[in-house]
Amino acid sequence: MFVSIIIPIYKVEKYIRGTLESIYCQGCAEDKFEVICVNDGTPDNSMQIVNEFVAYHANLHIINQENQGLSCARNAGLRIAQSDYVWFVDSDDKVDEQSLKQLERIIINEPDIDIFGFDIYKVQENSKTESIEQVVLRKKNNYLYSRCVNVNQLIHKIHIAPVQRFVFRKAFLDKYHLEFYPKILHEDKELMVKAFFLARKVMLVNYSPYHYLVRHSGSIMSSINMRSIYSKMTIIKSFQDFKRNHTDGMQSKIYFNDNMYLQVLDILTVKIASPEYPKMIKKNYCLFRKIAFNGFLANIYYGDIRKVIKAIIVLINPSLIIRLK
Repeated sequence: MFVSIIIPIYKVEKYIRGTLESIYCQGCAEDKFEVICVNDGTPDNSMQIVNEFVAYHANLHIINQENQGLSCARNAGLRIAQSDYVWFVDSDDKVDEQSLKQLERIIINEPDIDIFGFDIYKVQENSKTESIEQVVLRKKNNYLYSRCVNVNQLIHKIHIAPVQRFVFRKAFLDKYHLEFYPKILHEDKELMVKAFFLARKVMLVNYSPYHYLVRHSGSIMSSINMRSIYSKMTIIKSFQDFKRNHTDGMQSKIYFNDNMYLQVLDILTVKIASPEYPKMIKKNYCLFRKIAFNGFLANIYYGDIRKVIKAIIVLINPSLIIRLK
């Protein structure tokens, strides 16, 4: 099998049939891929729909577990995946027609790539309109497509989320014990920063195999709350630990300093009305200033003047960034 598709299941009875139909209506031989549905203790009828597909598809496997969140569900699927590559697909999204055949063709021609990155379709749930979001941030970075590149060539040039736009070599994930950080939001960014750092070979492909549903209500990311803020603080701590234990050169330390700084900017520029928010910001002034100083140096090194200026503002007073948002 060339790819394992891992799908967490939780309160998605409205969507999961469409997700599975998009996978099984492509005409791809079922001995070439497997689908792992992780029942994360869903209380609705999602699993009844999944079981309908199990009756007809021998390559569809189910893991049942108590509700532990998206990260743990994905990790559970990853641990039993048997294919050479892994693709994390969400249960409210769809894959494009012929995408499995296209992915197989791309992967076979590039067998040593650790991470493939793709453009995606973004689908607005309310209007049903679709637009392509390139994996590269700007058109001027299109030269990165179809080349074997490394992290230093990608910094500030690509989207690192959502994780669904990436396909991973399973042996690469296993070698470095890469999994999603449990019970936080923005877990895909936490994983991808580490994955890009560790990957020796990355390839970006100007092809959109994935339809990402932008939900305006009912999804985890449809509202920003203090859980999001504290998740970003946890990600900063995770990067600090990783930097301390796994980096040994200036360039690699700069890379993690920059990513910690980006998390601080996210924390300081998000719109949130909770009275807990300004208290949390003031409590962490010293930490934010220290990270901003390292971010200032990192972005001088990268030549990103806008982020240098923002770092100076945070160094003067983190609350100034809040007022400018």
